[in-house]
Amino acid sequence: MKILFYLHNLWEISATTRLAVDLATVLKDKYSADIEFAVNKINQDDIKNLPFKRHVLNRKGEFCR
Repeated sequence: MKILFYLHNLWEISATTRLAVDLATVLKDKYSADIEFAVNKINQDDIKNLPFKRHVLNRKGEFCR
């Protein structure tokens, strides 16, 4: 099973990021799932040792008017 989490960023202080990483870890351990993360950009505040593959998107993710 493959699962892709999309987050705006992977800031270490973000509660959303921590919950997503914790959920991904449980899914990986319990179901042997292949977990990957997609983010809009890399930032210096990102988690340093993310144990999952990370994809950085080319677009900013803004809505078109």
